[in-house]
Amino acid sequence: MNLKRILSPLLFFCLAASLLCGLSAPTAAADDVVRTSNVVVVVDFADTVHAGHTEFGCIDKNPASMVDSFRDDHARSMKNYIASVSNGRLQVANIFPQYSEADSTLRAYKLPQNESYYVEQGMRNIGTAIIHDILDELRNDLSDRGDLDSERDGEIDCLTLALPSDSLGKAPIDSHQSRYFGDETVNGLRIGNYVLLSEYDLALGAAVANHEFLHTRGYPDLYVGGGRDSGCNPVGSWCSMSSATYNYPLAYLRGAVSGWLDIPTVVSSVDGYRLHTASSDERFAEPQAVILKTDLCSTEFFVVEYRRKSDDPRGLDYHLPGSGLIVYRVNLLSDSNFSGAPYMVYLFRPGDRYADGHELCGGDIYSAFLSEESRRTGYGIADLSATLEDGALTYSDGSNSGIVIDGVGSASDDTITFDIRFAELPEDSYWDTVGGTAVSSTITDSYPDADGTLYYLESEHCNVSPSDVYISKLDGGGSTRLSSVLSTGTATRLFLRKYGDDFYVGYYSAGRANLAKWDGSGWTVLCSADANDMDMT
Repeated sequence: MNLKRILSPLLFFCLAASLLCGLSAPTAAADDVVRTSNVVVVVDFADTVHAGHTEFGCIDKNPASMVDSFRDDHARSMKNYIASVSNGRLQVANIFPQYSEADSTLRAYKLPQNESYYVEQGMRNIGTAIIHDILDELRNDLSDRGDLDSERDGEIDCLTLALPSDSLGKAPIDSHQSRYFGDETVNGLRIGNYVLLSEYDLALGAAVANHEFLHTRGYPDLYVGGGRDSGCNPVGSWCSMSSATYNYPLAYLRGAVSGWLDIPTVVSSVDGYRLHTASSDERFAEPQAVILKTDLCSTEFFVVEYRRKSDDPRGLDYHLPGSGLIVYRVNLLSDSNFSGAPYMVYLFRPGDRYADGHELCGGDIYSAFLSEESRRTGYGIADLSATLEDGALTYSDGSNSGIVIDGVGSASDDTITFDIRFAELPEDSYWDTVGGTAVSSTITDSYPDADGTLYYLESEHCNVSPSDVYISKLDGGGSTRLSSVLSTGTATRLFLRKYGDDFYVGYYSAGRANLAKWDGSGWTVLCSADANDMDMT
């Protein structure tokens, strides 16, 4: 499809190579236990030769070790890792249809094409091509399985594909998560979420498998994937969605994405606030984190979380830089860190600088934790003129929140105490509410016209991933609805732009970037294309 021919110069899709998931996964109630299945299959390319494999020959030389990394009872298996970080609320059953329990052997599916053929499909399509070529074998090996759809949504819960690496550990393509959009079924079930893992990553254990599996539950990437901010490290090893380690995901993700934690919100000063650590002996004690909000910004806030480094080399959080409080900012207008600033999550650390409209992610992220033992017992400055370089807790535009964390206690126990201070905000620092009509549903994007009129997309349902949206405008006379409803599916990105007298809506839904036009009387979908992400300007 020739996008240049279809789109006007002012309406251009940027199809970025980003593999991320927004915060649209449904959350489980605190007392629910969700059971899910993960079907793990191993494939060889037509030209794969395992004879040269040495260090990384985990699949053909020691398949039992690979199987154990998913389902064994040690702390770092996928089964136990997911159970631990979910407070027991998500239980994963890993299924290996090619594995023989009797003699610990594994029969790989032999693909009909050479490695180069599948690599040429690209990151987006390699999984689709492989799945298409193994469907018959999957149907045969899974014909008697009745536990593939534990979540009862008509799909195999998750399919994991393990690809071979060469003797030097080189993988044909990076491990990643995506979705299959073919119409074929296995046991009457569609294939939806799939994870592609390289043999090299599997040789190192289940850390990468855990990271990619959490994507299927809606967890975003918190590392930077490239571009202008390549090399930036907004979160570091403090979260398994930033670096593929056996560390916990951030408490905010465990609460906001999957409902595994309750995180309270504090808006005024408190002395002696107490947090528990995720690895507490008092299993799953709460709160493990607290959200701090001011009236300066409605879409950004700060999270204080207690993390304690494990003494056990095989325990979770063993790879943390240290024990103590970490403080990070969450920006609700960003849904990952993959594409760079503005970051969804930025973790404060000493020595960073702010330039070109974003944090440079410098400084010492390994010293980001606060505790008596670290001799860093506070962070933040009440003076609103202070900057990131001064040590202030700042918003993504560089302005100071005025929040101060002080009096941080010892990190030698499962709990830690500290004081929270909010600066007194001058009257002119608050936002004024404009317009005479309250909006009861979700605003997903807006467009300010040159004449002072604000146009915005409004969802008919107040949810994270709106399916039906329409255009409204806000001016001196209040709010007015302008368009009929546009159905966008389960869109995770929505954009509203105006060109001449016409309105254009871009939306990313089910792996496709779409452009629709409202001409005053009806909607027209101008184009729809496969994409990993999208932006619009």
